[in-house]
Amino acid sequence: MNKTILGTAQFGMDYGINNSRGRIPKKEALTILSEAYEAGIDTYDTAYAYGESQQILGEFMITRKNVNVITKLPVCEPASVPNIIDKGLSTLRIERLYGCLIHDFKAFKKDNRIWDELEKVKAQGKTGKIGFSLYAPQELEYIFQRNIHFDIVQLPFSVLDQRFSGYFQGLKERGVEIHVRSVFLQGLLFKDPDKLGPPFIPAKNQITRLRHFADENGAPVFSLCLNFALTNELIDKVVVGIDNISHLREILNVNSFLSAYRGVKQGLSELKITDEQVIVPSNWPKA
Repeated sequence: MNKTILGTAQFGMDYGINNSRGRIPKKEALTILSEAYEAGIDTYDTAYAYGESQQILGEFMITRKNVNVITKLPVCEPASVPNIIDKGLSTLRIERLYGCLIHDFKAFKKDNRIWDELEKVKAQGKTGKIGFSLYAPQELEYIFQRNIHFDIVQLPFSVLDQRFSGYFQGLKERGVEIHVRSVFLQGLLFKDPDKLGPPFIPAKNQITRLRHFADENGAPVFSLCLNFALTNELIDKVVVGIDNISHLREILNVNSFLSAYRGVKQGLSELKITDEQVIVPSNWPKA
């Protein structure tokens, strides 16, 4: 089973601290989607907040079959959910979503009825699964306390950000499909540790060690970070954003570095930090 989900945020907007080129041009985005599909990646992650990514995916989907799409709702009134889903299906040119997630947890807490509407959409067969895209463990605790039954959860997870790892076993016992994102922490893990800005200094030692592990074992940093998620047996899917076609090809070749990864697996697990000013991108200074 291919555990990789292709993230499409870069297709619709500027995304990532290490992305100097901005959004990917439409023609290149379609090439990336096609090459990923031919390589066996059959699931794509998008959102209503990702600019034109859904339109680009829709154009790609015209001639493709057996492709899964996961999207995330915008901030909206509960009554608007059915129309938003219908419009999304039309834009994506599909009849059914693999999954639909609540993207803004504050909006959900403000009015839980949005979940009731998602359950209706699922009952109508317009999405196979429903769930949440979360950013903090306390959000997951809130869901547990209210005994909400959900199918999928998408969480941030990387060698630096392991805040949710203690919940993985419990989620599996509840039958929840675990998807993780931000395995490269939006590109922060590729930055030169000696050139980190003041907000990221607390991660300098960890990023330096990560580079040391890579150099000592002849493996790219990206391969260690990606395998850290892909080889976790409790994780079902890993959402990976692509900056360009070369980046996709590197990711498709990640299995070549499995032996190198296994040699530093324990060391990577020790790189975690808890400073949310560093590991939560929404806390980063605005450019």
